[in-house]
Amino acid sequence: MAKTVRYKKKRRRNRGRFRLLYKAVLILLVPLFIIVGSAIFFRISNIEVNGLQRYSADELIQAAGLSLNDNLLFLNKQTAEQKVYNTLPYVDTMELVRKFPDKLQINVTECSPAAAIQGDTGWWLLDHNCKLLEQVDESGAQAYFSIQGLTALAPAAGKSLVVAEGERSKLTVLKSLLAALEEQDMLSDVTGIDLSSDYLVEMGYTSYFQVKMPQDSDFSYMIQRLKTSSDNEKIVEGVYYTVDMTIEGEIHYIPQ
Repeated sequence: MAKTVRYKKKRRRNRGRFRLLYKAVLILLVPLFIIVGSAIFFRISNIEVNGLQRYSADELIQAAGLSLNDNLLFLNKQTAEQKVYNTLPYVDTMELVRKFPDKLQINVTECSPAAAIQGDTGWWLLDHNCKLLEQVDESGAQAYFSIQGLTALAPAAGKSLVVAEGERSKLTVLKSLLAALEEQDMLSDVTGIDLSSDYLVEMGYTSYFQVKMPQDSDFSYMIQRLKTSSDNEKIVEGVYYTVDMTIEGEIHYIPQ
C-alpha cells in the first residue's frame, strides 16, 4: 500500500514537470512561430507614392533603399527617410504608412526654391528654411531673388545653409525673415534681400517698394504690417517708394 501511494505521488510529480516543460517550450516557440510567420507573410507587393512632382516614384523608392518583397514589419522607417533626405534634396517631408497585409504607402511633400545665394563654388538655390537645393549657373539664379551680405560656406545639396562665424547673426535674421514671408505667402513678391549692413535689412518688395527694417525686428509683426499697409490708398500706382520701418511703431512711404 505504501509503495502504491509513493508511486502515485511520483507520477503526479512527473506530470507536473512535463506540464512545466510543455509551457516553457510553448513560451519559446510562440514568438518563433510569429517571427517565422512574419518573415513569410507581410511581404510588400505594392508601393504607392503620393506628392511627387520633381522626382519619379522609382527614384524615391530606390533612394529609400526599398523594393518589392521587403517585409512590412521589419521596415526601418527612419533609415529609409534619412536615405531619401540625403539623396533627394527637394524632398521636404516624407511619411511611410504600412497598409497590411502587403502595401506600403509613401506620402511626400516637396520644397520649392525661394531664393539664390552665392557660395564659394557659385550660385545655389535655397528654400524658405534655408536648405540648399542645388547649384545653378548665373542665369538659373536670376530666376529667383538674390540674398546679398551672406556667403554660403562649403555648400552641399540637401544641407542647411552654413556661413562664416562673423555672419551667423545675419543668418538668424535671414531665417526669421524668410519664415515670416512664407507665413504671409509673400515670398513670390520679394525681389531681393540685402544683409550687407550691420544694422538694417533692405528688401525689395514687388517692383515698387524698397523696404528698410532693423535686423532685430519682430519680422512676423513687421511683414504682416507691411502686407496690410501696402494696400494704403495714399500709395500712387507706378511710383517707386522707400518704405522706412526703422522707427518703432511707424511706417513711412517715401516716393523716390
